[in-house]
Amino acid sequence: GLAVWAALAGGDDRLWPGAAPRAFVAKAAPRTIRLGELAEVVLQPGSELAFRHWRADEARFALARGTLVATVAPPPAVRPGFFVVDVPDGRVVDRGCRFELTVRDDGGAYVRVTEGAVSFGGEAREVVVPAGAGAEASGGRAGTPVFDDASAALRRVVRLYDEALAAGDRDRRIDLAQKLAAVCQRPRDTLPAWHLLRDPDGTVRKIATEVLFSIAGAPDGAARLERAYSADAWLAHLRVAVWPGGG
Repeated sequence: GLAVWAALAGGDDRLWPGAAPRAFVAKAAPRTIRLGELAEVVLQPGSELAFRHWRADEARFALARGTLVATVAPPPAVRPGFFVVDVPDGRVVDRGCRFELTVRDDGGAYVRVTEGAVSFGGEAREVVVPAGAGAEASGGRAGTPVFDDASAALRRVVRLYDEALAAGDRDRRIDLAQKLAAVCQRPRDTLPAWHLLRDPDGTVRKIATEVLFSIAGAPDGAARLERAYSADAWLAHLRVAVWPGGG
């Protein structure tokens, strides 16, 4: 009770390893919580955040409602995966970055990354969101992320694909993968195409691979697509060579 009272009253908003769980509520003004020199969380007015723990391997929070802006020191100061924020429909895992996270009244969440990248997802699906992109989560499932400047046509196909994925509709996903291939025209359009590499259906993955090769080239610079590359190999290639400033 004293911890909650201190949080509501303002109190000391600096945390330390091994600190006891406590609540933070931002009322009329933003509230800043610091983890030493490792991370800073700015809680926006009308928001509620719970601090769970700060262990050697992890610092964990839970955003119940409202919006926060988190800034986490890049590696090697903070290893990827150390800073975690739970939301009702999933979890955001920092990969060395700055991001804004919102939990809506219906429990759905939206994350937008401005530096680095995060992993975002729930029990059903996890996605990678690089700088300059955003993603929604609802019903325990993260939606496919797109960059802020994605076309309306690309956003529509991605939304329909996410619905078909949640429904387990293989034929619909194949059709939408083909439509995605038709609207992917710029290097940054490869972000949703990369996520189709994780589709359970081989045909969808094949279409996605062809899209990535046609726009971004092979990860090893090969002139022809003659061998399979892992999703991790494609991701490393895209982050370095195709998404400048995007994670």
